[in-house]
Amino acid sequence: MAMNGYETIERPIVTIALLAADIKGRIIQGVRPKLVSGAVGEPIAATLAVSGYRQLADNQSFPADSGARIKVPFEPLPQVAKVRFLDGDGSELHAPLMLSGVSDGAVPRAEVLGVRRELAAAGYVAINDETFGAQFARDSQELDFTVMFQRREPAARKPSWWALRFHQQNQGGHHHGNVQ
Repeated sequence: MAMNGYETIERPIVTIALLAADIKGRIIQGVRPKLVSGAVGEPIAATLAVSGYRQLADNQSFPADSGARIKVPFEPLPQVAKVRFLDGDGSELHAPLMLSGVSDGAVPRAEVLGVRRELAAAGYVAINDETFGAQFARDSQELDFTVMFQRREPAARKPSWWALRFHQQNQGGHHHGNVQ
């Protein structure tokens, strides 16, 4: 209630839904809306708890329409992942990488792909890469990923055209060169 000189003005009480949104305004999946009530024009003081995110200051007020859906901005928290590069015996082929990102963000793969290229040049082929399509979680736990490799078998050498022809001629009893 507010006093306006001689008369009292009553503000209606409205109930709204608070929705957790990222800094780009996209709704954060898996977070239930929170219903709150307050007088029209008063600041919204309620907070939401979203694991892996920090609520940003918003300074929004209760709107005139009950049932409104208000987006509350959140910033994702930093996350870390460790990537190991192993062969089929479990031997480490490269020092582990520590990758940084944010909650719900994609695990960056540029460094992983660089190591994969190095190991390919050394004769290894990746058979399983857990970082492919991976995203950071919303908790504060370090993620562990493994990229598995196997030794590439050397390709069998095909004999050259000349070696094949020479072999065929020798099999047929034809000799080239001076025979004494």
